[in-house]
Amino acid sequence: MVDVFFDHVIFSRQEIGGISRYIVQLIKEFSKNDVSAKVITPLHSNRLLRSLGSKDVKGCDLQWPSFYRYKGFFLTLNHTLSPLITPNNIPHVIHETYYSRYPALRFNVPKVLTVHDCVHERFPKLFNSNDNTLSLKRKSIERANHIICISQNTKNDLIHFYNVPESKISVIYHGIESNSVNNIEGYVARKPYFLYVGGRANYKNFSVLLKAFALSSNLRHNTMIIAFGGGEFTPSEKRQISELGLFSNIEWASGPDDLLNQYYKGALALVYPSLYEGFGFPPLEAMRFGCPVLASNSSCIPEITGNAAYLFDPTIEEELLLGMEKILGDVSYVEDLKKKGAVRIQQFQWANTGELTAQVYKNLL
Repeated sequence: MVDVFFDHVIFSRQEIGGISRYIVQLIKEFSKNDVSAKVITPLHSNRLLRSLGSKDVKGCDLQWPSFYRYKGFFLTLNHTLSPLITPNNIPHVIHETYYSRYPALRFNVPKVLTVHDCVHERFPKLFNSNDNTLSLKRKSIERANHIICISQNTKNDLIHFYNVPESKISVIYHGIESNSVNNIEGYVARKPYFLYVGGRANYKNFSVLLKAFALSSNLRHNTMIIAFGGGEFTPSEKRQISELGLFSNIEWASGPDDLLNQYYKGALALVYPSLYEGFGFPPLEAMRFGCPVLASNSSCIPEITGNAAYLFDPTIEEELLLGMEKILGDVSYVEDLKKKGAVRIQQFQWANTGELTAQVYKNLL
């Protein structure tokens, strides 16, 4: 049995989020892989940790809605408190959950770090000058004995920006939920719709979808866009939507995963025009619900989607337009994408993620 401790850092930073979900899913899989895992997080209000048992989490869930307004304070406090609540047994491995200047758990044992993307390195102008993520990241990378990357593209970026030896890196894909989706009803909108999911700012490249859609009278008359999540439309987005004459063709929606799943089920297709991702969950989530995918051919996205998506140059609206028109007019192509998507998602299972991660730990002993 391999004993692994996860630190508090990501749980001091986010109430819910992709990295928290990744850690929690790993822990749920470890019981099948001779790994005993424990999260050491003195104070937190992370919603995902609540799905774990008390034996898996050492710390106090404050369940305080305002907790993450003061995350800087709690990061510092949890760094101080962690040694006081850490179990007496020495773990075999520490898995650091996010970047920090100093290790939160100071055992002289091998350390593993997961690097999810290099968006700060690729798009430095998008971040505030006092954002210290890169300096914290470099410190974490330097002290890690082994690094897990969630895609080959992220691994390539890590080598490029930090000159990390290839032998020190393992590529282990995320998994997606595997429970049945047969009982999910598709969302019914006032018109057939193309779905966009998640953040829309900067490199997410939402504007290319608006521009492509506006080029076609067929799309404007017969379909619409639903943007799910990512916050309500900003003033600049509303201005662009108005200038393109699309106010009657677009809606914003938000809600829990169950509602998002209904939107996937009912959509003509998911449009995913991002310029950069470390992994990218929405295309795989869409495939899981039989939703065709139109995705950019940049960064890791072709690596993740394989041949199960229509890929387009995210800088050329006309390429995306062709894809959307094809979805409307070619039933056999749509069915082919659905079938390929159902096959593709079988390669992304949390059981496999847990098994390969457990092997990384064992190789360090």
